[in-house]
Amino acid sequence: SALAGAALGVTGASAARAEESQTYSDLATGTSFSVPGTWSQSVQILGDRKLVLYVDPENTETNAFVLFTPVAADYRGLGSFGTIDLVARTVIPEGPGIESNLLDSKQVKGNYFFDYTIKAAADAPVRHLLTIFAVVPGQMLVTYSAQTTEANYAKEKALLMKAIDSFSIKA
Repeated sequence: SALAGAALGVTGASAARAEESQTYSDLATGTSFSVPGTWSQSVQILGDRKLVLYVDPENTETNAFVLFTPVAADYRGLGSFGTIDLVARTVIPEGPGIESNLLDSKQVKGNYFFDYTIKAAADAPVRHLLTIFAVVPGQMLVTYSAQTTEANYAKEKALLMKAIDSFSIKA
């Protein structure tokens, strides 16, 4: 696919970790994605939202998560949240002490895709995030992100892009 094609080749340790994968599927929303088989999973219920987190045990700065947030019945698509540019301004944090940079935004498979970096505090590392926003019409906003530190991004890029590219949701 276009996203996977843009990724760098997987080599060395990343190749070994990427060989076997595990797939998460949510039957209620028709959402699924894959991450390396060695990553550990945790699930948190946050009020009416559900967070499913996968973390690389070799580098806990590298992870992927999906957040399910209920939406009103009249939210039929991403346009209910605004244009991709408007959503980007909402997603990418700004404010005192926060450095953020939107590197790319586009529609992919009908979903919004964002590639961005964030430095949340002076002593915090710069984080590099790849995020997909999708909607199950009238039911759920699905936010899927894969991230690591900017210092690790070149090494982890292919692995993160593979995780992002594996994302699918029922139409």
